[in-house]
Amino acid sequence: MAPTARDETWSRLVDPHRRELRRDGWTLSYIDLPGSGTPVVLVHGYADSSYSWHETAPALSGAGHRLVLPDAPGLGRSGAPPRPYRYTIESQAAEILALCDHLGIERFRLVGHSMGGGILLHLCLEHPDRVERAVALAPACRRPRRRMALEYPGVSLLATALPPELIFAHGLRHVYHDPALATETRIAEYARPARLRRTYWHSLARITREFFSPEIERMVERYGELRPPLLILWGEHDTWLPEKLGRWLRPRAPHVGYEVIEGAGHNLQQERPTEVNRELIAFLS
Repeated sequence: MAPTARDETWSRLVDPHRRELRRDGWTLSYIDLPGSGTPVVLVHGYADSSYSWHETAPALSGAGHRLVLPDAPGLGRSGAPPRPYRYTIESQAAEILALCDHLGIERFRLVGHSMGGGILLHLCLEHPDRVERAVALAPACRRPRRRMALEYPGVSLLATALPPELIFAHGLRHVYHDPALATETRIAEYARPARLRRTYWHSLARITREFFSPEIERMVERYGELRPPLLILWGEHDTWLPEKLGRWLRPRAPHVGYEVIEGAGHNLQQERPTEVNRELIAFLS
């Protein structure tokens, strides 16, 4: 597998619009695609980056939206915040607000996937005055009931010793309902941050341990208070965050829209881009 494989279509779209925001001892990387109207902020998921939106951004940009796509702290091209920073859901949500403040964006629309969907729910609950409307894709809406591999001591050190393409090939073939979608180019794009930064797996291990803070438990009790117009999309065959989690969430937020995307696994925005983009454009517009 060639580590130099690159998604040239994605690069042509976003590379001229990559920016950096200096934070306290680290740098937040983001993409700011020009457009009109209320900006749309797209928040990616766990072990992911702004590349998560490579099937989404062209459609939303083509519909005229201004798009802001940050790389989460410690992931993508963003740096790793030094301690005492903790990668909690509320800390990561605060970085979204800090970026919007830096860009002079008072109100915005949100799209979040997986971990980013959990951040979206937090922002909708804590800052409803700033979120105009939102779409969550398979959001991490409660603490998982099983431990993840990177929570165990030594696993991040082992991951550092392995080719990142090998790890991401295995991971993508599990998050996609159709393993054939884990193409060489996608694997290379996902693996690039881990290849460029040796601290990547250490950061991801900390995210794994720290993201689900006690704030998650408070959020679970408040889902009925969600105020901004919100649509939730879930992949029918999601094995990473199964769709039954969406069915658990629905009665707790009965006024929220909910759609199941047939034939999709966890990365539904990449697996069924036509259906997901149609839902996004209709709801955000």
